Amino acid sequence: MLVIQQLPTLKDIFWDWRANTIDEKDAFEIIEKRWPYIAQENLTADEITLINRLKDEYGFGVLMVA
Repeated sequence: MLVIQQLPTLKDIFWDWRANTIDEKDAFEIIEKRWPYIAQENLTADEITLINRLKDEYGFGVLMVA
């Protein structure tokens, strides 16, 4: 489980998520769908590491973004 408030840049894309935590698979799916709305230049090193880990674990090494 991820704590949304610990993701300074990514937390903005979870605007409609009601809980304070989110399952990693759900987070990955939302990241993919809302990638254009992520201020990529503001991602922290930890957030980039997280995205890469989720990509490898749930996206089979691919981040499918529009």
